[in-house]
Amino acid sequence: MKIEKNKVVLMHYTLKNDQGETLDSSVGKEPLGFIYGVGQIIPGLEHVMLGKENGEKFTTVVQPEDGYGEKRDELIQQVPLTQFDDKESVKVGVQFQASGPQQAIATVVAVDEENATIDMNHPLAGQELYFDIDITEVREIDFDDNSWINASSPLGYGEDYINGNISFGNDPNNKPITAYFRKEFQFTGNDNIVAAKVVLRKDDGVAVYLNGQEIARDNLREGSNHLTFADESISGVAELESTEFIFDSTLLREGGNVLAAEVHQSSRASSDLLFDLELLVSSEKVREFVYIQIPGEEPVDTDGDGYNDSTELYFGSSSENKESVPKFESKIVRDLNEIKLLFPGRKGIPYQLQISNDLESWLTLEKLIIGNGSILSEEIPILDATSNYYRIISQVN
Repeated sequence: MKIEKNKVVLMHYTLKNDQGETLDSSVGKEPLGFIYGVGQIIPGLEHVMLGKENGEKFTTVVQPEDGYGEKRDELIQQVPLTQFDDKESVKVGVQFQASGPQQAIATVVAVDEENATIDMNHPLAGQELYFDIDITEVREIDFDDNSWINASSPLGYGEDYINGNISFGNDPNNKPITAYFRKEFQFTGNDNIVAAKVVLRKDDGVAVYLNGQEIARDNLREGSNHLTFADESISGVAELESTEFIFDSTLLREGGNVLAAEVHQSSRASSDLLFDLELLVSSEKVREFVYIQIPGEEPVDTDGDGYNDSTELYFGSSSENKESVPKFESKIVRDLNEIKLLFPGRKGIPYQLQISNDLESWLTLEKLIIGNGSILSEEIPILDATSNYYRIISQVN
């Protein structure tokens, strides 16, 4: 199989400078894997790999403009030592996270009594790069996501409103820079679609793909890979702000589709990560955007207790023990203008939403919600009253 767009490529590499010194190598380690044609490696190396096959070995030289760019003088700056929390730790060669969209890593190149000179160019900027490449595998994209967490958004970690919590390992100061999310879904009726868009929240940077084609990018520079930091840190109210991206609706396929996203942190020590996305379409008959209800997997209730296995997994009960059922509780997802209450809905059981502003008098809404074994969601607008309280009640004990 030849290398072409959207093929998975595994390779060993050795990178040297023009003096013949080895700068990096995967030899003796796991091979580097990437998807060809989506900007996960530098352009100069990606370009020469087109059409290569499994087992091929070659050497190539990448010029600075096709690698990490030329050195830019404006990215070399003097910073007063008073700007650093620990002036004693500021020494030549030390690297740290720098704010701003230009570069994520800054290197101290000089220090005097009052200032530190920092270089925010990529360490390999301005250099000719000599690569020895050994292609070990070329194949179709084929993800095995059986071990991936299956949960309702928002996804991430570090905030109370996160529903699908992901792990960042054992070191809170050395978290993975990038987290990946994907969703397979079925879609029909794309002949009638006239427009499509995604509405997303992220913390910090994100790129979104539909069937392998990029449809959204925010706070993340082009050509990023799994080690690229987000351009800027997102915090406070900005974490709740949604951004819309219109995309080519013809990318929606009749039948199976895959929506994928990569979310990048601005720092390995970042306290939280967030990803939340909704997909909307507008048809010839309905001249406004409506949400696509993306169905999940076929419901399975292994132990026959009235709750789908995926619901039990999400709420922490056993899907193989009929006596173990989800705790009747609500989980809250907050947006700028509304909140969502998520709760386990047992098959055939009716539920109702109640609201109060004093925790004494409760108003029961007329809507009756019938459980179907899945995770049920109720959207509630955020009102102007000083305090509002919500609860879900079951009509059966």
